[in-house]
Amino acid sequence: MNPEPAIAANIERRWHKRFKAKGHAFAVITTPDSVELCHIIDISSTGLSFRYFADSPELNDEFQKISILFSENFYLEGVPAQSVSDRKIDTKLPHIIKMRRRGIKFGDLDKEQISQIQYFIRHNTAGIC
Repeated sequence: MNPEPAIAANIERRWHKRFKAKGHAFAVITTPDSVELCHIIDISSTGLSFRYFADSPELNDEFQKISILFSENFYLEGVPAQSVSDRKIDTKLPHIIKMRRRGIKFGDLDKEQISQIQYFIRHNTAGIC
């Protein structure tokens, strides 16, 4: 039996290294009414985090799949995902722009999805966070 990661907010809970995504990396959240592009902050083999505008009502609902987009050279569609955290981000313009950070963990990935996420990490990240 594997030990559970610590639950306290100030203790690192991740089991896998997170890599800082390069500038044009996006999580694509598709709902019946819209498509939201959310900037990927970091990614690992088991999940990622992204930032988004706090007033995006489409992101208030749970979603079960995301897509990962990087510029014009990478698109991975239908990645199973589950939200594990969502918190406010302090910005320099707190009254004008309200941002949030959402952490997600990947669900059961097939071999191709695992391979594509590993490729993304190797070619579209800029070091360990």
